[in-house]
Amino acid sequence: MTGVQTCALPISIGVGNNGETYNINADFVACRIAAALKAEKLILLTDVEGIIGKDKSLLSTLTQKEVKYLIDKKVIRGGMIPKVQSCLEALSGGVKKTHIIDGRIKHAVLLEIFTHEGIGTEIK
Repeated sequence: MTGVQTCALPISIGVGNNGETYNINADFVACRIAAALKAEKLILLTDVEGIIGKDKSLLSTLTQKEVKYLIDKKVIRGGMIPKVQSCLEALSGGVKKTHIIDGRIKHAVLLEIFTHEGIGTEIK
């Protein structure tokens, strides 16, 4: 597949058979769409730098095994868990790489993709 495909998901609301509404985690929706598209990358924009290690420094690249270890050791916790679980699911679905980056930074996506270490966390 050539070209760039983007998908913005500002709101992720589902509707049930009887008209009830469901608030669906946007990261989960994005990972499923990325896997269905067989995307090269899934980039999750958030309001934090990325995954922070025990020593309070940014972890720029992690493997799936390292992510699972950090969850078990409670280094990754709280609101970051759904994000990394979404990344792991996207990878399992065929996405090549996932990124969690700080969307508050100007040109965040370009800085993540076109610099050696990026500005967030890459999970591969």
